[in-house]
Amino acid sequence: VSTPSKIVLPKVKSLSQATMSSINSVTYTGKEIKPSVTVKYGDKVLLNNTDYTIAYKNNTNAGNASVIITGKGNFTGSISKSFVIKKRSIEKFSCSMGSKYSYSGGQIKPSITIKDGTKTLKNGTDYTVSYGKNTALGKGTVKISGKGNYTGSITKTFTISKQSVTTLSYSSLSTRTYTGKAI
Repeated sequence: VSTPSKIVLPKVKSLSQATMSSINSVTYTGKEIKPSVTVKYGDKVLLNNTDYTIAYKNNTNAGNASVIITGKGNFTGSISKSFVIKKRSIEKFSCSMGSKYSYSGGQIKPSITIKDGTKTLKNGTDYTVSYGKNTALGKGTVKISGKGNYTGSITKTFTISKQSVTTLSYSSLSTRTYTGKAI
C-alpha cells in the first residue's frame, strides 16, 4: 500500500509587503495618462497580468491621479501610488485674431482662436479673455489666461486705426423751399 504524496500549494503573499517605483509628475495631454511602474516583492520584480493587474484613477485631467496594483495569482491585496498631472501652459500655443481694427466709438473685443496642436480650445472652459480699454486710436490689448487643464497667459496687441468716412451712414436731406435765408 502506498501513501499518498502531499500536495504543496504555493504560499499566497500580500502586496502590502510590495513596493512600487516612484512616478514623476506629467503634463496634461487631453488623453489618459498611464505611467509604467515597477512592482517588487523583496528583490523579485513582479509581472503585470501574472502577479498583479494595474488600474488607473483620475488619470486624464490636471490634478492628482492614482495607479492601483491589485494582486493576482500568488498575490493578494492591493497597493496604490499617487502622481500629479500638471496643467499645460498655453504660452506657446497658436493664437489667432485680427491685427487691425477701425475706431468704433466703443470697446473693441477681437474674436480669438487658440489651438493646442490641432485641438481648438474653448473660451470659458480652457481659457478666459480680458480686454484692455480698446476704445482709442493706437494699440489695443487682449489677455488670454489658461483655465481648467491649462495655465499661463498670452497677451496680444492690435492696432485701432481711424475709421473711414465712407463707412459712416447719414440720413438723407429733405427738399426745402427757397426762402432767401440760410437753411
